[in-house]
Amino acid sequence: MGAGCHDWYHEGDKEIMNIVGIMCVKDEADLLPEVLDHFDGELDTVYAYEDGSIDDTYKILKSHPNVGYIKRKKNDTERLDIMRPNYHHLLERIKQDYEGEEVWVVSAEGDRFFLNKKPRQIVEEAEAGGYVTVHGTQLDFVRHRSDPWTEENDTWPEYGSSLREICKWFLWDENCVVAWKLSPERSYLESKYPWPRGGHTKEQYRLDGRWTGKLSGGELTIDRPFLEHQGRRSPNAFKWRIDNGSRPLSRKINMPVVSFETIMDLKGLTYHSWKCLPWVDNSSLIQFVEMYNNPDFIYNKVMRTYYEPVMEDIEANGPHRRKDI
Repeated sequence: MGAGCHDWYHEGDKEIMNIVGIMCVKDEADLLPEVLDHFDGELDTVYAYEDGSIDDTYKILKSHPNVGYIKRKKNDTERLDIMRPNYHHLLERIKQDYEGEEVWVVSAEGDRFFLNKKPRQIVEEAEAGGYVTVHGTQLDFVRHRSDPWTEENDTWPEYGSSLREICKWFLWDENCVVAWKLSPERSYLESKYPWPRGGHTKEQYRLDGRWTGKLSGGELTIDRPFLEHQGRRSPNAFKWRIDNGSRPLSRKINMPVVSFETIMDLKGLTYHSWKCLPWVDNSSLIQFVEMYNNPDFIYNKVMRTYYEPVMEDIEANGPHRRKDI
């Protein structure tokens, strides 16, 4: 997978450049195979940093055909004492392997899926517009309180179906960098952030360093890439991570006994937020963007405008189904 292996190739009349995914993963074995399969035909390969997993994450990475390079934390004797050292290492390795070639890097997290735009489309549009960085919006997916997690149905890590068919309600999480063009002349080991300009609030940057497409007044548009984050999982997934030292407890949480009941008492809204909307397919973004851009949405009266019809529909027709998976 070295230089010259992934030169520009033609698809019809279009030229497509190297597109490499990077991910840092730790204990994502329950969801990782589905995430990696999701990148079929979208990424040339994935460079992964395995960040000290105690489950089968490394085995999955090692055996999956979409993964071309893995760096393990336990073998990283030169781990940098800076923010996101794993990504910096991967970017330097990509520079080495693709020396002399143009490369787009896509943030391919182990618990995240692309929704309205897939990686190749994102890169094609960025190239056509002369951009070097593309920002998107991450949405958190959860179960609804009308269909909550219980000790009986929380059978993590085997749910009997895709987690995406269970956690099918969403709410805004964060705006984030989705893809950026690799800078061969840049030392990522000396950069505070691995992407151009540190990923401020601007949506995209031009090749000449000027930014365009600023989010006017913080507004979202449907043309922006949206991502599905399945990081919350379920209470039993959280319990396993705490019991096995995979995730430290926040100092703000006092949880002397980690059980399903105590998790739901302290973190119930994490799994059953009521301020969420049903995801059916990409058309679900229309209502969400309208809601997000409403400057009066902070008031309860406006909230009811969006959420009450949702609850009425649930009562009348039962839970919705996703149409995009």
